[in-house]
Amino acid sequence: MFDLTGKSALVTGASGGIGGAIATALHGAGATVGLSGTREGPLNDLAGQLGGRAHVLPCNLSDMEAVAALPKQAAEAMGGLDILVNNAGMSLDHPDYLETTSAEFNRDLIHINCYAPTVLTKAVLPGMKARRRGVVVNLGSANGILPSVALLSVYAGSKAYINQFTRSMDEELKSYNVRVHDQCPFFVTTKISKIRKPRLDAPTPKAWARAAVKQIGYETVRTPYWSHGLMLMLIHSVCPAWAVNAYVTSLHKSFRRRYYKKHVKKTE
Repeated sequence: MFDLTGKSALVTGASGGIGGAIATALHGAGATVGLSGTREGPLNDLAGQLGGRAHVLPCNLSDMEAVAALPKQAAEAMGGLDILVNNAGMSLDHPDYLETTSAEFNRDLIHINCYAPTVLTKAVLPGMKARRRGVVVNLGSANGILPSVALLSVYAGSKAYINQFTRSMDEELKSYNVRVHDQCPFFVTTKISKIRKPRLDAPTPKAWARAAVKQIGYETVRTPYWSHGLMLMLIHSVCPAWAVNAYVTSLHKSFRRRYYKKHVKKTE
């Protein structure tokens, strides 16, 4: 396991879910953590729970000036920055066809999922390269590494960008002893997934984060939780792409039908 004792880490989207769990796991492993997000109340609550070595750094990732300034603020608060966790992201409430989504929504999704991590990574690299140490952890998604993801095309495309960005940057930075990871979860019990109870293929954010933090410093692309890794191995080695595509398309169409059925009932 990568030694986190005394390291400083900035985690975006730390006000809940996977981001909050990763910040907690990093703190538990000995790191000082910067908690960033748009909801200052939950950030303060988490900082209070963690006690020392936690700094609240509110930031709206849709504000590019604020995003560009965030790494400097984090470095000043924590005396440098060893780890950046690009966790914050945006997705649809439910799978749907591209023509049903607004141009503004797609713009914001690409902005938060692709542009913000790129800007943050660019901002931390000079310091990491000068010190010849550092890790950037990008929270991707299994949707970014599957053959295709119908009805979530823009979201999946944004995560595919993160995957290629990660692999390219990791190769670019190896000679500087700086690593870049794409950690790709399948389902986790979060508000985005709408899965409330943990199950074999859907761990809690806490369980997923524990596995994720243990993998820092190792493989470039990883599905850290054991059952997710097994699922990906089966997809790549056993299931043909057409079968994976058919299953995902059918699953997302069923999610879409369920959403509209519930939505119509609520409005009647």
